[in-house]
Amino acid sequence: MSDWKLLDVHAHMSHVSFSSDIDEVISECISKQVAVISNGTDKSSNQFSLKLATKYKGIVYSAMGIYPVEALYNMGYPIEDLSYSPEQFDLEDQIDFINQAAKDHKIIAIGEIGMDGHSLKEDTYDRQEEVFIRLARIGIDNDLPLIVHSRKMESKTLGVLEKLHAPKVIMHCFCGNVSEACEYAKKYNWMFSLPVTTPNHSKLSVLSKRLGIENILLETDSPYLNIERGVRNTPVNIIKTLNYLSQVKGISQAQVQEILLTNFKKLFPHVDIG
Repeated sequence: MSDWKLLDVHAHMSHVSFSSDIDEVISECISKQVAVISNGTDKSSNQFSLKLATKYKGIVYSAMGIYPVEALYNMGYPIEDLSYSPEQFDLEDQIDFINQAAKDHKIIAIGEIGMDGHSLKEDTYDRQEEVFIRLARIGIDNDLPLIVHSRKMESKTLGVLEKLHAPKVIMHCFCGNVSEACEYAKKYNWMFSLPVTTPNHSKLSVLSKRLGIENILLETDSPYLNIERGVRNTPVNIIKTLNYLSQVKGISQAQVQEILLTNFKKLFPHVDIG
């Protein structure tokens, strides 16, 4: 049985910046009644996500995925100009691990997965799509939502999901064409998760106003994307986005919160939220 009122659908709780105080961060989530989906991007973060969700059952949920950069790196593609060193692991083994976790009902979503045109070059797009499709199909086959990265490849990523007939999609921090996003949201009832930086971001702020609230969820992308530059982001900061969304939609915070919970239940009907 869980007892939370808000959900951060996309955070990276395995990040090194949480290594010294992860318990305190989760304790704050509990006190603020904020649950979090800890997204995996590689072997170690997938394992951490599962362990954290086991330790904090009902407040932390596990999603597993392989980030496009990590996927290409472990296919032997040389990647330059990164601010970090990707983890080396056996790609096939990790896809099998995610597939088994989905079958065993250990995770509630597949993510973070997707395609990237920011860090990866055009000659990788076909290979990116190959891995993306394989991971997406794990989610589709197991009735799990997909938490999707699409930086600088938004239209392409949406098109791939459409071809797959993906029924449950959360587009993470979508910065593509707003009209296109609204069209896909309305046509397929896909969700778009808004980060804390939404009020100050040209496209995200417009997206928040034009999207129907029935297609919105909240995220922090913790520890990234804090509205205060240089300050670590944490899941409880989605409360700021809740307040902003209340102003944008012209309804009370309580109403926004209720709608967001309804949106969550559409994608995650088997998750008991109390």
